[in-house]
Amino acid sequence: MTERKLTNTSVANIYRRPSFDSEAMTQAFLGEELVLLDNTGIWDLVRLEDGYEGWIDNYHTVPYIPGWEQGSRFATSDHVVMIRENPDLTAPALRDLTMMSEMPLLDRHDGWVQIKLPDGKTGWITDHPREKIEHTDAETIIATAMSFHGIQYQWGGRSPKGFDCSGFVQSVFALNGIKLPRDSYQQAELGLDLGPDWRNWEAGDLAFYSFRGNRVTHVAIVVGNGDIIHSSGYVRFNSHRESAGELYKPSYTEETVRGTRILGQDLGPLNRVKQLESLDE
Repeated sequence: MTERKLTNTSVANIYRRPSFDSEAMTQAFLGEELVLLDNTGIWDLVRLEDGYEGWIDNYHTVPYIPGWEQGSRFATSDHVVMIRENPDLTAPALRDLTMMSEMPLLDRHDGWVQIKLPDGKTGWITDHPREKIEHTDAETIIATAMSFHGIQYQWGGRSPKGFDCSGFVQSVFALNGIKLPRDSYQQAELGLDLGPDWRNWEAGDLAFYSFRGNRVTHVAIVVGNGDIIHSSGYVRFNSHRESAGELYKPSYTEETVRGTRILGQDLGPLNRVKQLESLDE
């Protein structure tokens, strides 16, 4: 039987090798199910729900709880919220939770919800539910992306605590019910190829760039009219239009590989992804 574990911290780094000196490739979220592939005693080689594989310090994990994914679930609309022992803002905090996690819902009381944690403890967070996805379109994608404006860049990051470029895109689309692979060069293989001319792109499309040879190393979400939003230093706007003033960056036009359309396209199954040579900017 396949052994599974659960992430027991808000955001846990996944490393290329079983060492903190190694590259942090991606992240797992509180309550995320992990498939155990190997272990060294302290480190576990795991496969995440998006198919990515890497090493996690098992201090950040606990054994899988049978039926964890069943029953009512709750996801907060707050970027980050503290989980407290009792439904009181002055109560001791147990740990924090990002909007990327969905947790078992146990109870509701006077503006608070009680959730179950992977280690069996229970805690309370403010009752700010993430809206149920009814329809995903360019407007919802752009609104989600803009809600993260100003959040810092973090290599390997894919949460509101910090994003790399492809982690930002993956999370924005995930919050709108669309699963994308983790890295930009994988994301570039999906959808309808629109070519490198930004005039053919529409809001909600993806734009891909190469800053290291010919391989895709950066991705942005198209806002429209040549403007993009992406994680570069922090989540920010830039533009392909010369008339856009300080937002205009000629290097993006010069290094454009292609635009693609994800919305309305058949993306097929999310392929299993092994340890990867991450080249994202």
